[in-house]
Amino acid sequence: MTREESIALADRLGKEYAAIEKIQKELDENNKMFDHPYAPPRKVKEWSEFYNGYLLAGILLCVFVMPIVNYFISAFAETLFFPGDYPLKAINRMIYAIIFMTIAEFVGIQLFGYFRSKSKMAAFNENVDMEIRKREEKVHALRNRNSELLVELADRQNKLMSDARIIPAEYRTSSHMHQVKKALSCSKAETFEDAIALLRQESH
Repeated sequence: MTREESIALADRLGKEYAAIEKIQKELDENNKMFDHPYAPPRKVKEWSEFYNGYLLAGILLCVFVMPIVNYFISAFAETLFFPGDYPLKAINRMIYAIIFMTIAEFVGIQLFGYFRSKSKMAAFNENVDMEIRKREEKVHALRNRNSELLVELADRQNKLMSDARIIPAEYRTSSHMHQVKKALSCSKAETFEDAIALLRQESH
């Protein structure tokens, strides 16, 4: 084998080993996903997990805010619908109106909180399902990709079987082939075998 043929061989082998190393790297990165166990996010089973804020808001509003608002509403209604009525009778009506409106508002807040909590629970669980589906799709795609890579890897390794006989296992890398090509190009070695022998000498 001439020096030019040896350079061409080193160049071809370097490219082949570089492609194999790239495939192996991608396989290793894909396999990292399978090495770590996947714990799917927890689904919410009870709507009450989203409800506590509405209960507290209802209590605070209906104790400290709404009675005052309802007082002004009932006072306005008294002057509008019952002008000149007896004060005691008007006060009684206002008290009943304030109590009734406050209770109705509290119930309304709780009903709103109930339906809103159910809606939040459904949306949360839907997002969890979507995340799980995306994970499953990604895993499926990676498994298919790994199958393709393994076929390509085996094919490339089979093509190198005949050339591998003249190359020790520890030198079957793209970086070593680059060193072989460099040694041949700089006339430190005349043949491919001489360049491999030079590598052995330099490594010892």
